[in-house]
Amino acid sequence: MANLADSIDTPAHSLVVFNALNWARSGQVSADIRKGQEIVDATTGRALSVSVTDHGEHTWRATFRAEDVPPIGYKTYLLRNASAAPPAPSKTSVVENETYRVELDPASGAIRSIYDKSLRRDLVDATSPYRVGQYLYVTTEHRAGQADNYMVHPSENGRLLSIEKSSDGISAHLESTDVNTPSIHTTVTLPAHGKTILIDDEVDKKATLDDEAVYFAFPFAMTHPQFEYEIQNGVVDPAHDMYPGAGHDWFSIQHWAAVQQDGAAAAVLPLDAPLMTFGDITRVTWPKEFGTRKGSIFSYAMNNYWHTNYRAAQGGHFHFRYILTSAPSIDPIALSRLGWEGSTPLEVSEVTASDKAVEWKRPLDGRSGSFFELDDPALVLEAWKPAEDGRGTILRILDLGSSARTAHLRLPLATVEHAWADNALERDQSELSVGTDQHSVEFTVKPHAILTLRILPHAQEKPSCGPYCS
Repeated sequence: MANLADSIDTPAHSLVVFNALNWARSGQVSADIRKGQEIVDATTGRALSVSVTDHGEHTWRATFRAEDVPPIGYKTYLLRNASAAPPAPSKTSVVENETYRVELDPASGAIRSIYDKSLRRDLVDATSPYRVGQYLYVTTEHRAGQADNYMVHPSENGRLLSIEKSSDGISAHLESTDVNTPSIHTTVTLPAHGKTILIDDEVDKKATLDDEAVYFAFPFAMTHPQFEYEIQNGVVDPAHDMYPGAGHDWFSIQHWAAVQQDGAAAAVLPLDAPLMTFGDITRVTWPKEFGTRKGSIFSYAMNNYWHTNYRAAQGGHFHFRYILTSAPSIDPIALSRLGWEGSTPLEVSEVTASDKAVEWKRPLDGRSGSFFELDDPALVLEAWKPAEDGRGTILRILDLGSSARTAHLRLPLATVEHAWADNALERDQSELSVGTDQHSVEFTVKPHAILTLRILPHAQEKPSCGPYCS
């Protein structure tokens, strides 16, 4: 980030926000700024609305929304003295925005109801014994000659701490307790932009060698849903895509799991806990078929049933984050992109006076810029690295789509001399067509493929390194 900022023609006392994904996007960014400063969009000259989450002796922890940061690119924001202090978050009794109306359940420290305004329906199963996002602690009763009995202890003794409205949206803070878990602090946020609900859990848990497990519940109002979840380069329907005898107790999720029925779909994106169970917690019954299950998704956050590859006692402070969203049907590409955004946040770096101590002609635009563009929304740039043999750079691209097609990439700041489709060992297989503008490359995509491309820039083209060139 420092090297990047040094090449951007922006003054000291500014922020550079970098987007590591290959599509333009907006998102929340936090930075420490001096008290009395405001944040200005360098492109529009407009001062941004910020929320302050922490007051240091001389600084504010300011959170703002970075709009339309270019793909594999950056956008800059200026810091200047403000005419007034940022407003303190206002309190409101309504947990609602343009897309959802959320009813909290303080006793459980979770969510009782989620009404989707565009679908015109409540997404939550009101008959479930659990709430959305509720912490569940499971103990095991061992019975001689019989199957073990798994007993679920839902969180309790909860209370609502506060509901705050700020420029970022509405956040509700709740706390609760459970067996061996003296503190569960839950923050439910309805962002001001986009159709998502964010659940952030800070958990303090005691260590024990007794059999235990921890789940977070997401009971959706569906009695015979279709389940789908993402794996590394595809999507699985566990009721139809599993081999006979495959494990149906729990599932390893790449970014998301979803259910759909009768014109409504709901999805959970676990950012920190990749295992999930469907319909119920696992009771280690090893079903031979997936069968028919109610539309509940459970995040399988931890257990100590086997002491093979991890500690038998799991105690301490834990952090679990989830994104919830809904739509008329499951959209795998949109969910995967949302998952990539959740696990790859926008990065921010402050440009200080010492960073600009040496004056030289910096090649990058001081407002915003992009290093790489793809014209296909189903493609994800997973890596961009120097080639192992030193010939140009290597791109690894993942296809989230399910059809064969032609796609184009563009390098706005580089002149391309040659390009090849390579194999995974970076050995050239076939030369690709370079556009007449010498900045674009055409290539073929097969369904769910992982592509390796080699880009060779013009032989005389060298990166500018300013005063640091030897």
